[in-house]
Amino acid sequence: MIDNKQFWANSFNSVYDDHEKFVIYRDFKINLRMLIIKNIFNNFKNNFQLYGTDWKDYFKEAYANIEKKKTIQNLYSGNICLDLGSISGSLSLYPRSIEIIESGGYLLQLRQSDSKQTFGKYEDCFTFSDLDDLNKKIKTLEENFELYKSQLKSLREIFQNSKKNIEKQLDFIL
Repeated sequence: MIDNKQFWANSFNSVYDDHEKFVIYRDFKINLRMLIIKNIFNNFKNNFQLYGTDWKDYFKEAYANIEKKKTIQNLYSGNICLDLGSISGSLSLYPRSIEIIESGGYLLQLRQSDSKQTFGKYEDCFTFSDLDDLNKKIKTLEENFELYKSQLKSLREIFQNSKKNIEKQLDFIL
């Protein structure tokens, strides 16, 4: 809802300027993240690790930031990696989500404004729209390793030609 332009136009357009709307948007996203993380700890605490120094202010179980790229890649590789999207936007692909995919992690992302375009027919595999959907997907992936492997392979296939596509786009621009 908060990534829908009509929501902002209908509810906030005449009351707030763009900067104020962005601050409200960011606060919505922060609160949504808190709700999701609380849910994950309640339902999957033994199989969940939360990284980020900022999270330590809210969750005593959180670990500090990891700075070494190789350590981050190893952490992502072969794991279900929950991604809540960028705090300042609503696009599926941004540095963290790209790094998860490049590292061989299973990206499970809060549905973004371009999820359908990014994941195509696999959108439902790699995105969730609410807490029930998230819990169901994690539980299913934990219980069905063959499904996990199959979907992880599909994720790799979606992005296997990304470098060529980027090169074509750059050639077109230049």
